[in-house]
Amino acid sequence: MDPCASHLIGEYFDFAKPYIDKEFRGLELKVRFVSAQLFIDCHLTSESILLLVRAEKEWDAELLARSVVEGTLNMSI
Repeated sequence: MDPCASHLIGEYFDFAKPYIDKEFRGLELKVRFVSAQLFIDCHLTSESILLLVRAEKEWDAELLARSVVEGTLNMSI
């Protein structure tokens, strides 16, 4: 796995963690829960994409990347 890409994904997770923490009061409970689940799923899928690319399975990685892009767009709307 590319250490730079994995490190970058980890940094984004660390940056967002306070906002998805159960103690964060800036969002309604259900909104925070759904947002946290979506963010965590996108994060884990991104790690899986890196592993697939490393294994030279770009086609499989592309299918997962589409899900991550859709999840990211949902988070930004």
